[in-house]
Amino acid sequence: MGYDERDDKISEYESGAGISEEVLDAAIKLAQKIVQENKLEKVNGEAGMAAVKDHKKPLVRKKCKKGWVLLLIGSLVLLICSACFIVYYILSHRRSEMNIEEMRKIVKHEYQYSDSDSISGAAELTIPIDFHKLREINPDIYAWIYIPGTEVDYPVLQNDDDSFYLTHDSNGDYSVDGAIYTEKINSKKFDDFNTVLYGHNMKNGSMFRSLHSYEEPEFLDNHRYVYIYTPESIIVYRVFAVYRYDDRHILNSYDFSNDEIKKSYIEYIYNMKSLYATVKNDETVDVDSHILTLSTCCGDEDERLLVQAVQVEIKTP
Repeated sequence: MGYDERDDKISEYESGAGISEEVLDAAIKLAQKIVQENKLEKVNGEAGMAAVKDHKKPLVRKKCKKGWVLLLIGSLVLLICSACFIVYYILSHRRSEMNIEEMRKIVKHEYQYSDSDSISGAAELTIPIDFHKLREINPDIYAWIYIPGTEVDYPVLQNDDDSFYLTHDSNGDYSVDGAIYTEKINSKKFDDFNTVLYGHNMKNGSMFRSLHSYEEPEFLDNHRYVYIYTPESIIVYRVFAVYRYDDRHILNSYDFSNDEIKKSYIEYIYNMKSLYATVKNDETVDVDSHILTLSTCCGDEDERLLVQAVQVEIKTP
């Protein structure tokens, strides 16, 4: 029975002049039939909804399964990439170490400096490095730095691209170690008021990592001298200041062609008040001095550790 037929029967019942047993029986049967049909529709409706839900469940399961598969694939790709990077990092560092060890074989640290004797250790002064061989390896090599008591024993390089040796080793190969280098703004003769050498703070102790030992005053007292070898001379520097600085570019921040600016810079160093600073007053530093600044990173990416030394002697063969 449709909804229209039900409505007609109910209207006929409501508009009747009286209620006979026949009409009453018909009304009861109609009511029972309506209730019966409503129950049937409800059951059919619930069955239909259940069928829809049962139909959707495989789709939901399929979507969930697909999501987990994609997540697993992504995790595996990330793991493989991380493993490849670690392997590359280790191999790159090892290759750089081997390159440096080969270079160190032609270096002879046979000289030492003392306050009383200046450079001593040989009857006749000779440059202890075959720069001709080094330049065959890499023509950007123009000096060598050596600091007794530290791991600093490296060639010094300079390239037309100032950032090149941030990511390339002394052989010119791509490397996370980088190299010890100066920028083009500095002369290769170490005759500037301030020559800045840069090197990474490598966790394995290489490059300029061991400069952080100078933050201990006792270490500074016992390791004051820095040696620079060039094809023409041996230059000796004495460390006079160790402190943390911000990430400003020193050579672009100061006009060292101006003596007044040089004076203010020297005063800034000697008047520094910091828990991270040690400054020695036993060495004369003035506008005519030649400062060697060794710069490396600290734990904070906005800070730099600076170890500064002043030139005390230059010897030529």
